[in-house]
This record gives sequence, C-alpha cells and structure tokens, in this order.
Amino acid sequence: MLLYTAIISALSTLALGIVITTSPFMSLMYSILLYINVQLFLTLLGFEFMALIYALVYVGALAVLFLFVVMLIRVQAAAFLNLSTNITFWLLIIFDFSYAYSNLQFVFTSECLVCFGASLYTSFADLTIINSIALTAALFGSLV
Repeated sequence: MLLYTAIISALSTLALGIVITTSPFMSLMYSILLYINVQLFLTLLGFEFMALIYALVYVGALAVLFLFVVMLIRVQAAAFLNLSTNITFWLLIIFDFSYAYSNLQFVFTSECLVCFGASLYTSFADLTIINSIALTAALFGSLV
C-alpha cells in the first residue's frame, strides 16, 4: 500500500513539475518521467499489456518526436521557479525515504513480455508496420 502511495505522489509531483516549470525542455523531461511512472503503476496493477503499449507509444515515439521539435525550434532553457525547485526536491526526498523503508518488492515475470512480443510480431504485425511507418513519417515531417 505504501508503494502505491509513493507512486501516486511521484505522479502528482511530476504532473506539477510539467505545469510549474517555465522551460519547455524540462517540461518535456518531466512528461517523459511521468510516462515511465504511469507505466510502472499500470504494471503493478496487473495491466502489463497496457503498460507496454503505453511505453512503446509515448516514451518510445512521442517523447523522442517532441524532443526533436524542441531542439529544432531552439528554445532557450529558462530557469526554474524557486518554488518548483524546492517542492520537487523535498517531494523526491520524501519519496526516496518512503520507498527505502517499505518492505514491498516488485517481482518481474518475463512471461508477459514474451507474450507481448509474440503477439506484437505475429497477430499484430501489420499494425506494427503501419505504426512504425506513421511514426517515421511524423519524425521526418518534423525535421523538414
């Protein structure tokens, strides 16, 4: 139960970091960390397939695309607000200590990952190829 509370507090901290930060680059980094934490939370809830799809779509494709867009428009890195830096620092410290004293352990089974890979490249092979073509076109479209 403590692990779920710690993950939800990290999710809310990262969501606040996205909104409070004045730098688009740091906002992008907070959103990537938010996607990864949502993936961890979905995995702990037992939605392994949804978590892997979430990581494949958001962290793997959209985050990289947004990173290229931010780099191409050459936005100058703005400074954090002092309030957001202090809040983020203290919440990360609290999260670290709450996780360090919990007795919960995450047990990873490789069967769900094997099933995901098998279904992705056998049953959904055509959709995977269409998805990769669309993401590649979006990547090159943002570069041109």
